[in-house]
Amino acid sequence: MSGALFLLKSVLSTALFVLAMMGSIYFLFIAFNSDEGPRGGGGTPTTSEEESLEEARRIMEKYK
Repeated sequence: MSGALFLLKSVLSTALFVLAMMGSIYFLFIAFNSDEGPRGGGGTPTTSEEESLEEARRIMEKYK
């Protein structure tokens, strides 16, 4: 009985450790890669804010 309890405790401890490590690695991966912006499948290259505003102005002028 004591051996089975020790084995269960060891397996549970190992599983929780692995899950905690996977979670922390995932968190670090997201934290360090968040500066690239969203990667949508729209097919348009990433543009600066000024280019986006200029494009919006052109579209607005077109439909005045």
